[in-house]
Amino acid sequence: MIFLVICGVLSVVFFLGKGDGVLRAFTSRELRDRKSGRTAEEERKYQFAIGIFLLVLALCSLMMFLVPSQITAIIELVVVIGGMIILFVYLKKKFPQ
Repeated sequence: MIFLVICGVLSVVFFLGKGDGVLRAFTSRELRDRKSGRTAEEERKYQFAIGIFLLVLALCSLMMFLVPSQITAIIELVVVIGGMIILFVYLKKKFPQ
């Protein structure tokens, strides 16, 4: 339940475009320097993509909370891994640096 709340709050923060501080806290100095070349529109798209992934994590956690079973755990694992792959492909395509 705690993971659900954390992912839900962070997804809202990223959807609002206020996730720069969170990203800065979890990225290396080298990545921050590369990121500084992004326009405001690119940064908004980047944060939106991360917000969608966090929302998927929150929904999977909610599903696990409401329907705790092994099948649900397997479905959640597949969705999370699929979401990570989609997120990485999208970010690599849109932000190749």
